[in-house]
Amino acid sequence: MAFDKDGKTVLPANIYYDRKKEIYYADKVYKGERIYFAGKTKAEAEKRLRKRLYEIDMHISPQKKSNVTVEELFELYVGEYHPELKPTTVQQYRFLYDYYLKDFIGKVKLKNLLPYHIQKVYNHLVEKKMKQGTVNNVRKMLRTLLNEAVRRGMLSADDNPYPKVKAPSNLPVKQQRSFTEEQRDQFLQYAGKSLYANLYKLLLYTGMRVGEALALMICDVDWDNHVLHVTKNLQKTTQGVFYIETPKTRESIRDIYLVPEAEEAIKSQLELRKIIVEPIQEDIKGEFENLLFVNTKGKPVNVGSVRQSINRIVEKIRADGNDCPDIWIHAMRHGYVSIAVARGVPLEVVQANVGHTSIETTMRYLELQPDYIRKQSMKISDLYQTEEVCNKPE
Repeated sequence: MAFDKDGKTVLPANIYYDRKKEIYYADKVYKGERIYFAGKTKAEAEKRLRKRLYEIDMHISPQKKSNVTVEELFELYVGEYHPELKPTTVQQYRFLYDYYLKDFIGKVKLKNLLPYHIQKVYNHLVEKKMKQGTVNNVRKMLRTLLNEAVRRGMLSADDNPYPKVKAPSNLPVKQQRSFTEEQRDQFLQYAGKSLYANLYKLLLYTGMRVGEALALMICDVDWDNHVLHVTKNLQKTTQGVFYIETPKTRESIRDIYLVPEAEEAIKSQLELRKIIVEPIQEDIKGEFENLLFVNTKGKPVNVGSVRQSINRIVEKIRADGNDCPDIWIHAMRHGYVSIAVARGVPLEVVQANVGHTSIETTMRYLELQPDYIRKQSMKISDLYQTEEVCNKPE
């Protein structure tokens, strides 16, 4: 039994007070190793001990932490440090690391990592004329990894090279990601006989992510309240196995109030589904038997097939001499945001419908059409005229 410096207070079993040196020791046998730390106060000794136990759990060695390479840091991050990362996120991180980081900084030790190395990565992205979205994703992962290194004590904040390098410039001009109501209606008209026509209509009138739409079950539609319950996301592994996971963020779990066009799309899909599924009902038992959107075999829809279908529709529109922007799946989400705002829907309502965490993200999706800008700008003239009438002397 050990006593505090007052000679009366009993100390915890792992705390000892050295009267000659007037310091405290906190010790513990942990994973076969005896660990102890000294401190001028009991709290200081315990704090140092807790920190070391944490480092042991995180595999951080005080002597070797600066010798960790970027590749080792990456493997620790996507594996042991963050086991809660979704499989799709890990897949995306591995793709970005393998193609844009590994050959340039993978073998560099954190203690030797300089702004020069980060600049080499950026220069490569510029040389390859990568799109802004890809560049942003690479930068985001770099920032995440190096911040994690700082948080884990592998790198000091002052030695973190990320903030010292400017973002790449001279990137390709951002392509149009949205379209007008006329272009939307034209696309839906040409998509009329496509297997995925109802999917396109639902995406364009709700702003859902394609994985959320493809994960919809028949029971997710609340006809009485005209609501669609979004609670799942359909994904596929690199081995081609489909699985259901939670949506991208907490805000992605939401209810979407259905406009008549969206309800029409769902009703039409139920009729199409009945034609496809009824003859083969016995062959599709299991987790996916109640999916709303299915392929011709009653199975989950492959996003790759949807992309090919969109490309064929766009080619047909242009072949007929019509103007049509490049359209891809996520552009439908951008289109929903832009058209909804142009129609006068408050931005915070649009944010809730699309399931964005922040309104800033929704604003990045917003691409105002020239006609909308012109009409809104004309309101300034109306305001001046109203003001003149109000201030006119009697």
